[in-house]
Amino acid sequence: MSDARNRRARTFLAAALVGALIVTAPSTASALWSASATAPSIPAQGGALAQPAVSCQTLTTGGSHAHLTWPAVAGATGYTIAYRTATSAPTGSTAIAAGANPSYDVRGNLLSNLVVLLGTLLAGGSVYVTVTATNGTWTSPVSTGTPVALSSVLGGLLGGIRCS
Repeated sequence: MSDARNRRARTFLAAALVGALIVTAPSTASALWSASATAPSIPAQGGALAQPAVSCQTLTTGGSHAHLTWPAVAGATGYTIAYRTATSAPTGSTAIAAGANPSYDVRGNLLSNLVVLLGTLLAGGSVYVTVTATNGTWTSPVSTGTPVALSSVLGGLLGGIRCS
């Protein structure tokens, strides 16, 4: 046999052996290092907390007042209750801490009821109370406005507010 033929035969045989080794080599591998990290838990969807679904009930115990309730919003650390007319930006707000059964009582006094009465008359309707869930810089969309009004002109001057 010539040297050229021997070299070709050895090259072919070496290539076949390497191919066989590659095919039969174990397919599992492990890294020499590993790393892990935890992402902050953000219970928000789409960049904001879920919108509160507020309901209202007029309670007469200790004077008439509007009792607002809503299911707890997952991840909320607090809520902001705001007052507005049908066409206005919020005219005032109150912050409360989050709880398992969040609620807020809208009660009146002489001064605030006069403001509510004037706002109601000028707007031709009710004053609306809205709720926003908060968690640091995360906020929910504003809830649907829940209308509240004076229980009556005389009752309003004495602090009575009712759900409309």
